[in-house]
Amino acid sequence: MKKDRINTSSIREIKHSFKRFLSLLVMSVLGVLVFVGLKMAAPDMMKSLDKYYDDNNFYDIKIVSTLGLTNDDIKAFENLKTVKKAYGSYSKDVLVEAKNKELVVKLIGINQDINKIEILKGRMPKDNTEVIVEQSMINKEKLKIGDYITVNDDTIKNKRLKIVGIVKSPLYITSETGTANRGNTNIGTGKINYYAYTNSDNFDVDYYTEIYLTVNGASAETTNSDKYNNIIEKSLKEIDKIKKDREDLRYSKIYDDANNKIKEEQEKGQAKLYNAKNALDSANEKLVDGKNKLTSSKVKLDNAKTELNNTKIKLDDARDTLNYNKLKLDNAKKEIELGKSEINAKLNSYGITIDDINIALNYINNPSISKNVIINAIPDDILFHDEIVNVVNKIYDLGLQKEFIEFIKDPVNNKDALISKIPPDTPGYNEIILMVNFIADNSDLIKDYITNPDNIDFIIASIPEDIPNYDQIIKALTLYKENYDDFIKLVNAIDKINAAEKEYQNGLALYNKAMEEYNRGYNKYLSYYNDYQNGLSLYNNSYRTYRSSLELFNSKLKEYYDSKAMFDLKISDAKDKLNEIPKAVLYIYGRLDDSGYSSFIDDGNSVSNLSKVFPTIFFVVAILISLISMSRMVEDDRGVIGTFKSLGFSNKHIRRKYLLYSGLATISGGIIGALLGFFLHPKFIWGIYKILFDVPVFKYDFNPTNSVMGILIATICICGTTLLTIRKVVKEKPSDLMRPKAPSNGKRVILERIPFIWKRINFSNKITVRNLFRYKKRVFMTVGGILGCTALMLAGFGIRDSIVEIPDKQYNNVFKFDEMVYVTNTPSKENLDKIFNSKHITKRLDTNMVISMTSYNNDINIFVPFNQEDMDEIVNLRDLKTGKKLKLKDNEVIISDKLSQLIKKNKGDKIIIKDSNNKEYTFVISGICENYVSHYVFMNKKTYEDNIGTYETNITYLKIDNLKNEEKLSKQLLKNDDIMSIMSVSQTIKSVNNMLKSLNSVVLILIVLSGALSFVVLYNLSYINISERKREIATLKVLGFTDKEVDDYIVKETIILTIIGIALGLIFGILLTNIIINTVEIEIVRFIHRIKISSYLITAFMIMLFTIIVSIIIHFALKKIDMIESLKSVE
Repeated sequence: MKKDRINTSSIREIKHSFKRFLSLLVMSVLGVLVFVGLKMAAPDMMKSLDKYYDDNNFYDIKIVSTLGLTNDDIKAFENLKTVKKAYGSYSKDVLVEAKNKELVVKLIGINQDINKIEILKGRMPKDNTEVIVEQSMINKEKLKIGDYITVNDDTIKNKRLKIVGIVKSPLYITSETGTANRGNTNIGTGKINYYAYTNSDNFDVDYYTEIYLTVNGASAETTNSDKYNNIIEKSLKEIDKIKKDREDLRYSKIYDDANNKIKEEQEKGQAKLYNAKNALDSANEKLVDGKNKLTSSKVKLDNAKTELNNTKIKLDDARDTLNYNKLKLDNAKKEIELGKSEINAKLNSYGITIDDINIALNYINNPSISKNVIINAIPDDILFHDEIVNVVNKIYDLGLQKEFIEFIKDPVNNKDALISKIPPDTPGYNEIILMVNFIADNSDLIKDYITNPDNIDFIIASIPEDIPNYDQIIKALTLYKENYDDFIKLVNAIDKINAAEKEYQNGLALYNKAMEEYNRGYNKYLSYYNDYQNGLSLYNNSYRTYRSSLELFNSKLKEYYDSKAMFDLKISDAKDKLNEIPKAVLYIYGRLDDSGYSSFIDDGNSVSNLSKVFPTIFFVVAILISLISMSRMVEDDRGVIGTFKSLGFSNKHIRRKYLLYSGLATISGGIIGALLGFFLHPKFIWGIYKILFDVPVFKYDFNPTNSVMGILIATICICGTTLLTIRKVVKEKPSDLMRPKAPSNGKRVILERIPFIWKRINFSNKITVRNLFRYKKRVFMTVGGILGCTALMLAGFGIRDSIVEIPDKQYNNVFKFDEMVYVTNTPSKENLDKIFNSKHITKRLDTNMVISMTSYNNDINIFVPFNQEDMDEIVNLRDLKTGKKLKLKDNEVIISDKLSQLIKKNKGDKIIIKDSNNKEYTFVISGICENYVSHYVFMNKKTYEDNIGTYETNITYLKIDNLKNEEKLSKQLLKNDDIMSIMSVSQTIKSVNNMLKSLNSVVLILIVLSGALSFVVLYNLSYINISERKREIATLKVLGFTDKEVDDYIVKETIILTIIGIALGLIFGILLTNIIINTVEIEIVRFIHRIKISSYLITAFMIMLFTIIVSIIIHFALKKIDMIESLKSVE
């Protein structure tokens, strides 16, 4: 019965003081909502991602090799106990031309057995001429299904691909509006823009680029859970055992294949060289034969040319002689004609001509006639008459009549000429000679042979009358007889002319003979000339044949040496490449090595860390509010409690009433908060993360533990406060409880002891001051509530301020570069100078960056600059506390401040660094530098080379004159084989910003919730204040206070307490911000422990705004206070 009455009383109390009940309920809702929501958000995110991965058979382990992977590798991994299945895959970073724009795309081979893709629109490729691309590429490049893209890469068979669908891949969970980080590359601008899929057959390679593994038992566990990570770790250890063997086998296979190919090429090359040598020999034989023929033709040609030249010389000489003789003959002929003309002119008077004279002389000199005349002219009485006659006959018989007649004419001078004509073997030769000499000695003996007229008559008588021109001949002989002297003159002249004509005729005969000789010589010359021309033609043919053979020989010789040189070079290059084949290195990656996945996990961990701090603050404020509310309620119910005790209700029953009241509010609010926290808060947070991550499904993972724990904590806080409040009251006697509680003794406040100040305070303000000092508990409670809300809100803004400036601090204050260039092949300083010889580069720092870890297993970057001077232009090493610039010293290192915190090492301490082989190196820390992202250990080149190894530049930092030239410069640099990839600082800032963006969004939610809590607290405290002071307020109204004066009376106190609460809350908020930052801070990121002035102002403004809003609401509550009813209350 008593239990039912207590229950009924509690229900009535709820109705009577519903606002108080509602405030407790709201506090419970907010506390449990924040607790359950934050506690559930991270697991729900993990479950959602895990479901997405499981639905698409996402890999657990990815393996990449520097020399590719084979089916043998797949079998080797599948034979491991921990591996469920191994899948080979193809992918390639390629340059793609789309709408006249060059893009860098990660082209992946379709394999629906692993990392299953989803078609958002369109269809799967049917053949190697089709491709599917991500939504981001469609949107940003303004493409559509049906458009074509061109792939510029030799490893892709079909380069012109038609877009047939839009794809979504679990390999890339960052959304288009988030980081959308597709990775870095060594082509194009150094950044992958998009991903796309084509048929695996479209890849023209004989190896897999990746092998994806699923691990036994991994899919049954939530991704990144401890159980999942343990399973993966066990598999990684098993893989590590065969890693070295697989690397060696792959290297051996590549090496042997390359070596065998070299041998095949050598055999082919030797065969080609042998054929080339044979062709060369054949060409050489033709060349030698052609040369011999050419030499023979040259000899003949030279001989012919010599003969031709000699003949030509003779012809020229003969022609000159002929011309000279011809001239003489022509002159002689002219003289003969002239002499004949003169003689004929004289003979005209005689009626005869020279011809008549010549005929007459012929008769005179006629052998038959002249012999008879001569014999007749020989005196009969001359000694040796008969012998002389006999000699004359013999001489005539010898045909020497002309010589004999000439001898008769001039025996002395013509004797020898006659004797020389007589052959020595002539019979009677001596007698003839003797007689000739006798006649010569007796020259007068027959000298009148011509002059004797009797002889002429004898001659005339001897001439036949019937001969032509007989009369003219007789006239001539008669003239000869009658005018001997004139005739002789004429005869002499005619003789001269005849002699001249004879000489002319002889000369003409000689000339004609010489002309014949000349013509024969000329014909011979022509013959030689023709022979020469033929020889020249033959020579030219032989020369052409020789030249052709020579060209063929030279061609074959060049072909041979080119083939040999090419062969030697090819074999040499092949051997060099064979020797340069790098050792196969297997890189084994878990899911955490994927940037998108790790970002998702980091964000989930951040939310999880927030769940450790913010709910605590909410519950503390809930305790405070419930303490105030229940204290006021208990004070108001003192008479009721006394009545219950008088009626025999036990303390247990009385406690039950108030526990039931607060418990109903707490549990009801807890259930509502748990439901909101389960369904709405994680979903809302997920909605924020959906901006950054494209995971299509959200899975609610109902975990009653969190809900029960949240409700239980709220119940303990609020109901526990209720028990503390009621415990003291129930110990009092019923009579004491039924009497009004004695008012507090009035005391002089501290300001009253300072007359100078107190006298200058007006009446209403003095009342306000006295009330503040009189109701200390209420003041402390109010100030505490506002303090908590202010601190909570400021903490929210403080976390935001601590993360938004991290990229700017890291990449404008600490690092001051525009591009970070990854170089390979360890180029020399000279080569680097050539590579980075660009007018757009203003500053440059070459470094050796080594990924390592500390002895505490913290991942670190060992930063080794080429020299300190260049480093000062790019990296600002400053002491975090003093701001003093730090310098690198020999055998000492400078470490980043976050690393210093993690390993608890300071300046002067020693740090141990481990390399990939777990070899340890110890260094003295010379300074702690400011740094915000990642962990760095800075050392100079000498320190690195003296302790760790050879310095090799692998990263170069660049400062560019204008960021507009960044893309152009990147393309130019990536054309060099020594450049592996380029990362721009703008890209890095964007990645860091997006990594922190989600946490910033969650913080904004908490700021909103903090504001809501602040409003509830202020309203609740104000409401309790009014309910406590209803009689007081009614009295003021009775005394004539206007509504405005009553408002001022209450609001002044509220504003003063709010200002005090804000001031203290801002101070406490700094401490709370640091506590929260230390809790939620990511390991590789150092948050900036700084709150902006604007955050202080906004927080104070919002609290004051809530105070003003609550004051306006209270104004209406004050107006509703009934003076009569309030004054009826028992004193």
